[in-house]
Amino acid sequence: DGLHKSGAQPQVPSNPLAGRRAQRVGCTACGYSEGLTLIPFNCITVSLGKSYSYDVRECLDEYTTLEFIDGVECAKCTLLKLERTLSPLIAAKPESPLKARLDAVQEALGKEDFEDKTLLKTLNVPKKNWVQSTKSKQAVVARAPQSLVLHINRSSFNEYTGMPFKN
Repeated sequence: DGLHKSGAQPQVPSNPLAGRRAQRVGCTACGYSEGLTLIPFNCITVSLGKSYSYDVRECLDEYTTLEFIDGVECAKCTLLKLERTLSPLIAAKPESPLKARLDAVQEALGKEDFEDKTLLKTLNVPKKNWVQSTKSKQAVVARAPQSLVLHINRSSFNEYTGMPFKN
């Protein structure tokens, strides 16, 4: 009947290609990290450089190297800038109607509430006023699969002509 003596259904065999990648993204300016994200995968894509010979370990090392991304919006940096802008105005005029806004900004900072809706709807900070910063990103294999599949991206571009080619 396919049932074990306990009455439970038999276990479905797990996918031997299934693994999990852990990734963390953090702002280099304010230090805020969005936390660790676990991402399921069944294949890892690695890129080739411009060499003529490769070691797969070097390709995997490159995959897990800390990467810096410029020009990324940072909600915490945006709130910190808004706090720095509002604080002197409130200090000069304590009864200012901006006091409520400063309180809301400080509450969001205290709760680490950096959701888009908080900045956009609650604090009325348009996207064009968000602070751009550099963020760091690193990915590692958190749970290796039984069998690792590597997709080797051989596509590249000629820097002088802009034409794509296969390495």
